Amino acid sequence: MQHKTRFDRIRYLVGFELGAMVLAVPLGAWLTSVDSRALLALAIGMSLIAAAWNYGYNLLFDRAMLYFK
Repeated sequence: MQHKTRFDRIRYLVGFELGAMVLAVPLGAWLTSVDSRALLALAIGMSLIAAAWNYGYNLLFDRAMLYFK
């Protein structure tokens, strides 16, 4: 198992979150008739929370995998 670098983790995380926002914000604005700027602000906030959680979880998981290997 190859250890991921911090750069790899951040690159994957940013790509995933940006992709989710590109899809979710326009679709959400269209479905709910809510201003897309308001949805974008909400999406950014949720994305930051999810990114922090995801980064920490994956870091701990990788360390556990190396420990139990």
